[in-house]
Amino acid sequence: MRTVLLVTLLAASPVAASAVPDAAHPAGPAADRLRRLTAVYVDGLFRAKPHLASYLGDRRFDALVQDLSPAALARRERELVAQGKALSRVERDRLGPEERTDAAILADGIALELLELREIREWTWN
Repeated sequence: MRTVLLVTLLAASPVAASAVPDAAHPAGPAADRLRRLTAVYVDGLFRAKPHLASYLGDRRFDALVQDLSPAALARRERELVAQGKALSRVERDRLGPEERTDAAILADGIALELLELREIREWTWN
């Protein structure tokens, strides 16, 4: 449920919703980098959990099923670690208030997925 809430927040966020900057969405390298990172994160999440994409109306991944193989889980963990590092290099002081909030939501999403992959490991007991 937390993942669905997170994805819904990311999908509704100004950064994810708009690639065209305006007064509410500052332009600049930091905001552009955050937009790209958000898109990469959401695409990776939907590729790893295609049922979430379908649930939220994104039909690009309808032909996929969730791959819980050790290789796929390790690949997703590596993606998330790399995305977390990339996000940490975004200059948040150069972002507007909405983008700073989006960056925090994205950081929480990455952390939540890593917690699930490393600690909770629901696929092993459910």
